[in-house]
Formats: sequence, structure tokens, C-alpha cells
Amino acid sequence: VVPQGKARIRVQLSAAHTRAHLDKAIAAFQKVGRELGTLKDLGAANAAPQGPQVVQNTP
Repeated sequence: VVPQGKARIRVQLSAAHTRAHLDKAIAAFQKVGRELGTLKDLGAANAAPQGPQVVQNTP
């Protein structure tokens, strides 16, 4: 049993996922989060960055 307010959703990504796949999944999470009131709408100031992003893994 998961205590109230402690639930999580786990997502597994792979190299086979396209940017379109990720954008669609994120949009779905945002939509449901707003509908349930569990996700605040922070506005354009915190919108997803446009264009390619570089992520570097560090040990």
C-alpha cells in the first residue's frame, strides 16, 4: 500500500523513443496533472526549452 501523497509514476526511456514520443508523453502527463490538480501551471517562464538540448552524464 502506498501512502496518500507518495505515489509515483515510473517511466522507462530508450534510444528508440523519438522526440515526438517524449513530447506526447509529457503533454499527456501535464494534461492529467492539471486535471487532477496535482500539477501547477507555472506558465511560460518555465516552459520546456526549444530546440536540441545537450545532457552530459557525470560519474
